[in-house]
Amino acid sequence: MHRFIPLILSEMGFRVAEVPVRHQERKYGASKYRSTKILTEIPDLLTLYFLLNYTRRPLHFFGKIGSVLCALGLASLTYLTVLWFRGIPIGTRPLLTFGVLMMVVGAQIVFTGLLADLIVNMDQDRSRDVPLKYVSDQDGSSEGWVRQEHGREWDARTAERGRSDR
Repeated sequence: MHRFIPLILSEMGFRVAEVPVRHQERKYGASKYRSTKILTEIPDLLTLYFLLNYTRRPLHFFGKIGSVLCALGLASLTYLTVLWFRGIPIGTRPLLTFGVLMMVVGAQIVFTGLLADLIVNMDQDRSRDVPLKYVSDQDGSSEGWVRQEHGREWDARTAERGRSDR
């Protein structure tokens, strides 16, 4: 995963640039980097893709999978419904079990994503309600975090409520 640190930092908002470096020629030995190394990097790339794209919005990930499964189930059950209206018995077909199973599993995966989304966003809602700012006196003698609530400031340094003159 260390090869992907620039990508992770770039996604976190840092500026990343390549700096040209002069290397000395290899005097002894051979490189251990082989083309099979790409196969060992695929799981790391998938993990990184998942972490960068779906950490803050898990419903998008689980919703895609659940929607595909529900669509498969719906398609198979629609096909069986058409057969049933034509008078063909469908009770012994395994496609009926498959369709119902896909619909149930798809719905469970979507609801798992919904719960995960609620859990992830639970702390974000709380932190948005209470903005913080860091203040210090002009002479630098007193520093600390100040929480603003409903237009009023609460000073963590002195535990006083009211407007701050700073």
